[in-house]
Amino acid sequence: MHLVAGSLTALDGDRDAVEELLDRIDHMNDDREVLTPAPVAIRRGDDATETAAAIDAALDQGSPVVCDGQPGAALAAGEPMPDLTLTLVMVPLDEVAEPTLTGSMRTGFRGTSKGESSGDHLLHLFGTWIDASLAGLPVAKPRR
Repeated sequence: MHLVAGSLTALDGDRDAVEELLDRIDHMNDDREVLTPAPVAIRRGDDATETAAAIDAALDQGSPVVCDGQPGAALAAGEPMPDLTLTLVMVPLDEVAEPTLTGSMRTGFRGTSKGESSGDHLLHLFGTWIDASLAGLPVAKPRR
């Protein structure tokens, strides 16, 4: 799957689910190239300035970034607004639901992933990346 270079995805919600998904992203391309360009998974540390610098550096290099934490706190720390914010919620199998995105390319997209495992959340993340990128495509003019 090709990711938008320099895109920023913020994950919030259930801490364990966020950490499991970031771990999967860390090792996504270990055996074969699945995501290109390879995303950088960043865990927010105690030093907001240091975290913002790491995110800015990765985005400047054109790497997609996936990070954890509340977007409001990140914006206050000087980080850019995320292109996508996905809230992860752990639920039993019968309550698993794909997210519906709200927002726009200008304001960023937001969705809630209800999953039983990191596999559910990973599939939902892939789907939201596709949905968000498709939402930003201009409508083609009809050919004459």
